[in-house]
Amino acid sequence: MAEQQSFHFGVVGLGRMGASIAGQLALQGFTVAMYDRSHFDRDKGWNIMSADLKDHVEQGMITAAEKDAALGRGALVETLDDVVKCAVVVEAIFEDLEAKRELFRRLESAAGNAHPGTIFATNSMNFNVIDISVGSTSVERIVCGLRFLHPVWFIPVVEVSGPWSNPPPSLDGLMGLLRQHQFQPFF
Repeated sequence: MAEQQSFHFGVVGLGRMGASIAGQLALQGFTVAMYDRSHFDRDKGWNIMSADLKDHVEQGMITAAEKDAALGRGALVETLDDVVKCAVVVEAIFEDLEAKRELFRRLESAAGNAHPGTIFATNSMNFNVIDISVGSTSVERIVCGLRFLHPVWFIPVVEVSGPWSNPPPSLDGLMGLLRQHQFQPFF
């Protein structure tokens, strides 16, 4: 269970992609709350991330100290109430539109515990952010695509997308934060 601290990012869905996103965010200096639907899936995601970081040490890509620091910035959390306290929540569950919609409804329901400016994002490559969030998020909530490419560890490019022709000012902070931490966001 996470301590009562705030996290930069929450990642929901800790399969290969979600665990990689969480690991790379942590490696780049972000604190990350990691959630999946069961204790088994959360542990599996943590093990994927840990094994990837260990491999990077063995290949000479990072130091053992960098690996340990990244692991120290990640934490498994047990509820969506914990996740919505993050500045940005990234959905990375399997590619099923109804499952993604249900998750966004559950995130919005838990959002009473959220920071008012929490951004909900999807990593989906198959579905439009509007299709995923339709009817599930409040008008005030910023919902965007935040698409990391696989393998996340080696591709710093991150696509930020949404229903706008230009990114709204509310995403400036996110784009700047990503740039400061070695990512290359584009809209």
